[in-house]
Amino acid sequence: MSVILGNLPASDYFNIISFSDTVSVWKARGSIQATIQNVHSAKDYLGHMEAAGWTDINAALLAAASVLNHSNQEPGRGPSVGRITLIIFLTDGEPTAGVTTPSVILSNIRQALDNRNQGAAWRIYEDTNTALQLEGLYEEISMPLLVDVHLDYLGGLIGASPWAFFPNYFGGSELVVAGQVQPGEQELDIYLATRGPRGQLLVAHHSEVATNSSQKVFGCPGKPAPNVAHFICCLWADITFGELLEAHFQAHDASTHNLLATKVLNLSFE
Repeated sequence: MSVILGNLPASDYFNIISFSDTVSVWKARGSIQATIQNVHSAKDYLGHMEAAGWTDINAALLAAASVLNHSNQEPGRGPSVGRITLIIFLTDGEPTAGVTTPSVILSNIRQALDNRNQGAAWRIYEDTNTALQLEGLYEEISMPLLVDVHLDYLGGLIGASPWAFFPNYFGGSELVVAGQVQPGEQELDIYLATRGPRGQLLVAHHSEVATNSSQKVFGCPGKPAPNVAHFICCLWADITFGELLEAHFQAHDASTHNLLATKVLNLSFE
């Protein structure tokens, strides 16, 4: 955490929330700018933290969502001016206090963030250098390039949504979308709408001509790669599995659970 704080650009705003069976917000009035003085004060605050043994993940995430929503309403901050808002949540265990059911915790945080959380998880291994792992995690998200990336596909997609949404795009990362094209379809139109680092609207259009496994892949220069068709099918299956399992995990009723489980099972036989 100390390394991450030291790498914060002065233009960023941040806050720290510690939790056990209770939650403590470092700056109760909201996030503060990452000036040299504020970063030094934050490091001093971290140095006096002590583990208490309990883990109220639900209360901690709701407190973080409240701080984030409040900061987004401040002038010059939030997605409306191109700023990317993030909660970096670190925990070393399962929920043991307060709400302990994972699906309920997810539902609560989605409601608190207007269903726009789009979270991702990284595992930090204890038997290796934890500080380096956390530093690597921060490097992945420290260079935001685009916000609210919308991709629309026109031209006969089946077995997938005709659009895709990514809340953020970071330097050094990639965005992957996989789907199936209608048999006989010869062209796929792709429309991109997003916002740049200063909040400016960016729009682009691209067309791809359908290929087969003996030709070059969509948008990829050079010679055709061997077995590329098999790889693309596996990629689509992997992404679809992930989406179905995530929906299965979030479902609350038995019928939806069974329907999604059947879809996963049927996909595994394709």
